Amino acid sequence: MVYAEVAMDIADEYNFFGVGQSSVHTQPTATVVTEENLQQGLEWQRYIADADYTVKESSESNEVPSSVDIAPSSSSVSPMAEADIPIPNSFDRPQGSPFEPPRYLNEEQSMAFTIIAEHLQQLLMGADPPQLLMVIHGQGGTGKTQLLQAITQMFSDVGCADHLAKTALSGVAACQIGGKTVHSWGTLPAGKGTPRNDSWIYRPSPKTARRRHTNMHNTWLLATDEMSLMTTDTLYLLSQVVSSYRLANAIPRTLVDTPFAGLSVVLLGDFHQFPPVGGRNRALYIQHPTSNKCQLGRNIYVEFNTVINLFQQVRITDPVWLDILSRARIGGCTSDDLSEIRRLVLTMNDCQVPDFSVPPWMHAVLITARNSVQTHWNNRATEKHSSISGEVLFICPAEDSTHGQPLDSRQRMTVAGMSLKDTEQLPTMLRLVKGMRVMVTCNLATAANLSNGSRGTVVDFKLDVREDHIVDEDIVDRTVFLHYPPALVIVELDFCEIPALPGLSKNQVPLMPEKCNFTFGSQPSTRVTRRQLALTPAYAFTDFKSQGQTIDHVLVDIGRTTCFGLSPFNAYVALSRSRGRDTIRLLRDFDNNLFLRHPSEDLRIEELRIDRLVGETTKLFKSKHQ
Repeated sequence: MVYAEVAMDIADEYNFFGVGQSSVHTQPTATVVTEENLQQGLEWQRYIADADYTVKESSESNEVPSSVDIAPSSSSVSPMAEADIPIPNSFDRPQGSPFEPPRYLNEEQSMAFTIIAEHLQQLLMGADPPQLLMVIHGQGGTGKTQLLQAITQMFSDVGCADHLAKTALSGVAACQIGGKTVHSWGTLPAGKGTPRNDSWIYRPSPKTARRRHTNMHNTWLLATDEMSLMTTDTLYLLSQVVSSYRLANAIPRTLVDTPFAGLSVVLLGDFHQFPPVGGRNRALYIQHPTSNKCQLGRNIYVEFNTVINLFQQVRITDPVWLDILSRARIGGCTSDDLSEIRRLVLTMNDCQVPDFSVPPWMHAVLITARNSVQTHWNNRATEKHSSISGEVLFICPAEDSTHGQPLDSRQRMTVAGMSLKDTEQLPTMLRLVKGMRVMVTCNLATAANLSNGSRGTVVDFKLDVREDHIVDEDIVDRTVFLHYPPALVIVELDFCEIPALPGLSKNQVPLMPEKCNFTFGSQPSTRVTRRQLALTPAYAFTDFKSQGQTIDHVLVDIGRTTCFGLSPFNAYVALSRSRGRDTIRLLRDFDNNLFLRHPSEDLRIEELRIDRLVGETTKLFKSKHQ
């Protein structure tokens, strides 16, 4: 908390939350939801569910969890990584040559594209090409998403769109590439629902069997993004599920005793991004796994021997900053590099401090490694928005109950002190203002871009029918304390992949309170059912949430801490979110060691292996195409 308070003191010193002249009147307050509103909300939810079956499903025996796992996950926030890279609607190439790389791809991208295109071409000709196990590695902003978009277009151009499966390790990344989460596509168990044995692989429930058939039956190529978040045991389980399905259904070109039973797989990502959540020792690059499944997964990973490294930067336009980041990712920064980074620290005398009272810096987003800083910053920023807009600030509590009865005062005190992780990512208290920026905190429907980390703007909301009628006397300092979470919130997403919903404008989607269960205490424990909106203000978010994103103007907080120290992963991910020194500032000073040591010895060894495979892949490719 002290760490957070210091962050807020610095923000106040540089007038980040100064609002100038506040609005002199209060806008009309929200109204209570009507039966028509509720019915429309349910219709909207069904519409979204029809567009994407990965919307939350009821559990059934022997059924793995659906894609809606309200649990910590890495995701990112719009604007998304490389979303700002121009991607033509059609290939810039002669008509009738769908297997030629588009002209907007660079040499390394074209090489990867051609390898996949030739594999697809052989399949279309009825040949039986060798299984393709491929890794496309590259820093953020080097065009991995752009390349995958070109591959997607190629499959579509030759009438094979349904033969390409696209997945990612987080909901927002899956939305970005137009795919599904790995766990949803592969029907893999997640979090607390992990089965004790592997019977779910070979004896799936009827619903799981149908999902596997829908996802896997026609797939020729599986592309998986954000491989840094993939664990070795997840890779093993994914291979087992795919192999079980292909063998049981006699899929053409199925191979026994081969990873994925012969299905071709492409992994994309950057190992210098964050490692798996809670599983750093299970990352794909760990040299000596500690469990049997992890070892089997590692054995599968090392069979990916076709490797392309993308290095031409698209996002970062500042060459000096690019050189610094290239050294920072391997812990090789010089004293000059450290001096240059420190020139961006607000508290340093030689820092060129921006004017935070006017655009674009007044809209800068804070990236921090600490939840306490994120919470304080978001609260202040929400109050700032309320003051500027004149809109009422609504304090929305979660509706908690145990055995159908409200919690008593002692239980409420205990629950109020629990972390978001302990309450399944549904907050105890949520601040809402019309027009504020918000982030979705769980995977609801990837087809609608309602995923953990999706960002947008609150358009409107309707209060619970149990709320008493709000009169002017209830508004104190432009604030109203509610008794229940709002019944319905309309959010206009930054990115949305479905057509406009009935009664709503483009990119607008309805959110209704989610439900989750958690426990506290022991002997006996108390089981709590929580009902709350899966939202949080989006003026600050953790560095983990920022992974894979491009942000126009950003404040970074990688300050020294006395406990729970930061790693080089924290520093590199946070500082690589924007385009260069003109759009990045640091909130406070940092520990030099963040830039002077390699993030992982296992990763350093893996990089040497990747470099060797890149050389072998390039040599073989050029020998075939001279």
